[in-house]
Amino acid sequence: MKQSKLWFGWILIVVVALGLSACSGNNSPEKIEPAELVDQGDGRNLVILTEKAAERLGIQTETVSEEEIALTRTFGGEVMEASENGGAKIMVSLTRDEMNTVDLNGSAFVIPLHDDDPEDEDNGDLPAELDETPGMDDPEENPVTALYYTVAGGGSNLVSGQRLKVRVPLKGDEGPRLVVPFSSLIYDINGGTWVYINPESLQYLRVPVTVDYVKGDQVVLTEGPSVGTAVVTVGVAELHGADTGVGK
Repeated sequence: MKQSKLWFGWILIVVVALGLSACSGNNSPEKIEPAELVDQGDGRNLVILTEKAAERLGIQTETVSEEEIALTRTFGGEVMEASENGGAKIMVSLTRDEMNTVDLNGSAFVIPLHDDDPEDEDNGDLPAELDETPGMDDPEENPVTALYYTVAGGGSNLVSGQRLKVRVPLKGDEGPRLVVPFSSLIYDINGGTWVYINPESLQYLRVPVTVDYVKGDQVVLTEGPSVGTAVVTVGVAELHGADTGVGK
């Protein structure tokens, strides 16, 4: 009996040790030894990898693009009235500051509850037009705290009292905006946002970016690398570790 207990104890220790080892390996980015770190004099390093290191990490890049993007923002809404033909009146509650950002001349879109990506404009969202809103003629005297949008009939399956999301247009010109993949972003310990550019073969440099908003798997920037710049999308965490020493 003692021998059986002893064997069971050894087996348990081995199983636990293997489990801890597996967890440790899965949670930590692979450490790399760069061929060279070139100090940029501002807390950043130009990370130069060997071909084998870059291949082992499977580093991939995509280029910064420029897209025509309309300014929008998604708010919570509620169906105030719903008709049998699928039409509905939607209320969107806003603060006064939020109200000042809304473009009252643009169309909104009601986002179905099953829509997992409220920023994706191609998911069959329901177009809605701004309805007459009390107090709009004199907002200083009668501060508006809600907007009302009307969805035309057409089998939308909306019901009274239903809560949903409404993507409304914002003031500001639609124009070209810098866009990078979400996978290229990395945050430092102070909350700063960066990407790693690939200026030359096997060379990687961390540069700051200013994020406007995230749209699905893309990030719209107000400041960042120029259009056409290659940014790293796979191997970002490992480069950051080599650059800053974080994780070592």
